[in-house]
Amino acid sequence: MDCRNIRLSLPRGSRPGLVRVEAPGVDPDARNALDGWEATPHQRFERLLRDTGVFAGLLISEREELAEGEVRYYPEFRLIYAPRGETSGHQSFPIRPMAMVAGRQRLGDYRDDPHDGTSGQEVL
Repeated sequence: MDCRNIRLSLPRGSRPGLVRVEAPGVDPDARNALDGWEATPHQRFERLLRDTGVFAGLLISEREELAEGEVRYYPEFRLIYAPRGETSGHQSFPIRPMAMVAGRQRLGDYRDDPHDGTSGQEVL
């Protein structure tokens, strides 16, 4: 499939989401992780969403963890909802656990919830 020829259909007046990819090792919740402004990368991206009028975006980063005596980086997607004039929210999706056999249940939790009326349907 040629990605250059994909067309995105959006309702009139809506805008597509924004995506930001942080450098490896940049903690999205750490103050002064980036030069200049004291805000965290998450707060900066939230502000960008509000100022551009785009209500949702995806922040891609790598979490630093100490495992077996060495520092390792694990990718994480963070879906951020920040409409202007309303309370913001976010949900983080750690990619490594969902890609492992033990994480299959976690990935399944996002797809099949018998309490929300969508059991058996894909909701992603």
